[in-house]
Amino acid sequence: QMSARMNATELEKIPIAGPCWVLYLDPALCLIMVCILLYTTYPLLKESALILLQTVPKQIDIRSLNEKLRKLEEVEAVHELHVWQLAGSRIIGTAHIKCKDPETYMKVAKDIKEIFHDEGIHATTIQPEFAIVDSDVGFEAVGKCELPC
Repeated sequence: QMSARMNATELEKIPIAGPCWVLYLDPALCLIMVCILLYTTYPLLKESALILLQTVPKQIDIRSLNEKLRKLEEVEAVHELHVWQLAGSRIIGTAHIKCKDPETYMKVAKDIKEIFHDEGIHATTIQPEFAIVDSDVGFEAVGKCELPC
């Protein structure tokens, strides 16, 4: 039994592991690194998520755009107005524009494109719609879209 027990001189020969705080150094540095990574990647993740969700870009005022389109004389109605960011600075816009007839639309088409262009929207798809005329009533009160969307 005595040989199984260590005496004081044998205990002194065992190397000491070092101070206890060293054990916490690696996890602490890992947490600091994770915080730095999250801080630097959050803006990129947020921007990517907003693009994937097809939200209206923050520099576009959709209400102002809608008002500008409605103020054009030849435009009778604007609906299904959508603006989203495709990638980077590529902004896409679509709208249904109701006019009296095709000739009226052709007169106003350039102005519509210019309004979108002034807002920073360079890729647009405009769906022209033409009012249905009823001889008894005048313009027929149809829903927003003449054609089903």
